[in-house]
Amino acid sequence: MLMANFPLPSIAAYFEPLPYFEQATALGSIIELDIATRIFGNEGLARFTAIRAVAAALAIWGYFILWRIMRRRLDVPDALLALALMASTNEVLLFTTNPKNYVNEFFFVCALLWAGIAYLDDPRAKRAAVFIGIAFLTCVFSFVAPLIFVAVGGGMLAETVSRNRGAGTSLADMRDQVVKLIGLGVVGMAISLIFHIWYTIPMTELDQAAYAGRYAHSFIDINPFFSDHNAVAFGGILNVFYLMIEPAYFPQVLYVAGIISLLPEIRFICLLIALVGLPSYWRRAPILAGGFMVGSLAFLALNGLHVLPIMSVRHFLFFTPFAVPSFAIGLIVVLRTVLTAVRLRALTPAIGYLLSLVLVGVAAVRSTDLENAEVSAHLKLVDQYQAKLWVYYGAQPSLRALRTDIMSRGDIEVIGLLDHRSTTRSWQLQARDEDNLTTSDDYVRRSAKWLSGNDPVWMLFAHFWPEETVPGKLTRFVDLAEADGRTCKRSDDKGGVLIFCALPSEFPEGLHTSLD
Repeated sequence: MLMANFPLPSIAAYFEPLPYFEQATALGSIIELDIATRIFGNEGLARFTAIRAVAAALAIWGYFILWRIMRRRLDVPDALLALALMASTNEVLLFTTNPKNYVNEFFFVCALLWAGIAYLDDPRAKRAAVFIGIAFLTCVFSFVAPLIFVAVGGGMLAETVSRNRGAGTSLADMRDQVVKLIGLGVVGMAISLIFHIWYTIPMTELDQAAYAGRYAHSFIDINPFFSDHNAVAFGGILNVFYLMIEPAYFPQVLYVAGIISLLPEIRFICLLIALVGLPSYWRRAPILAGGFMVGSLAFLALNGLHVLPIMSVRHFLFFTPFAVPSFAIGLIVVLRTVLTAVRLRALTPAIGYLLSLVLVGVAAVRSTDLENAEVSAHLKLVDQYQAKLWVYYGAQPSLRALRTDIMSRGDIEVIGLLDHRSTTRSWQLQARDEDNLTTSDDYVRRSAKWLSGNDPVWMLFAHFWPEETVPGKLTRFVDLAEADGRTCKRSDDKGGVLIFCALPSEFPEGLHTSLD
């Protein structure tokens, strides 16, 4: 949906809400996506491939920075396992090769940690200026810069206190260092808040209005604290943490093993393992552990004030460098304890290396198996035989992002399109019930009118998860197309579905094979 907005008509449009699908992204991301679209064009996959390559490069650069940071503080097995865990989850693999700004936030957290450590090592004005410069870029490339500064600032404060205690620094000298650090933090936070008020709030106005009701279940209620609502909210927050460490294909393993029903208990056990690792984490890497603790407390407080919804891992991808190592260290601690009990403690590092190697292998396999709702191959078939094209509302953003020419040219009649201007607040609610989760009966009735008759028609589906809970799934739309005597053939590819319907006597030769 985001890429469907580009190219933008002018530089002035960088500072206005995006025109389609209630999308929003950071200023740096807008510039990046607009330039890529102007270079590679807005038809086909070239610009997507370019942006994904840049995103993957930034992620790898971030991992390299984190490795340097963790290697100075953690044992090699702990650091390797933390990095392997971080890079092998479904969410991270998806959103570090994605046109959106989440990977930028992850990278700038890593860059800020690097600059912060350099400043703490030698607090000269030049290094303070570098930190402020990266802080400014963080604001440009991130919607969550204030949250990033809370976590990084908390980590730097913890690192400062830890270093001075270890070195026996006098209280007066420690106070001076803390005051300078707080001053640096105030400057960074002031920049981020000014940018947030000037740019982020106006830029996300339409997005927030369109989805105003989607956050209610994720907020903790202070009074009454012990309630069913809070149980759901805390469960969602725990799931966000769990998905930061859940390796790719792990749910499938649980399903095959017949223990997928134990997933809530597994999430809680993972939290306990992270808490087991926290004391060692705090002693050895206070800049990361401090960021984890301060960030967690601040985010929970903001959630309790109904300011910060915690419901999606991608919005907290920037927090994985703080959260994941605690679990990795805890896992090594538990593993060492178990192996010590059976007199095999010496195997702990080897098993840690083996786990890391397995996770890297899983990440490599999964990275070749990521299914976005890809419809390019389907649209090539549409080009081969011109007929009306009915577009399921979930496929509408993909069509606009990949083939705006189909929507604008006259040789193919496109039917079923919803008004997807951002000012419609929200375009999806034109097709869904009020819960914004299920397709409405009214949309099905309108689809019946669009698909009536016996002329040949293509049907394009993508992002059709609202149909997964409906008996027959997409069958009800196929039944609408076949109601007047047509017969339909279907093709599935990478999350998208293309169906061609025509009278048996008018079905083009060779199309049966292409669709099968």
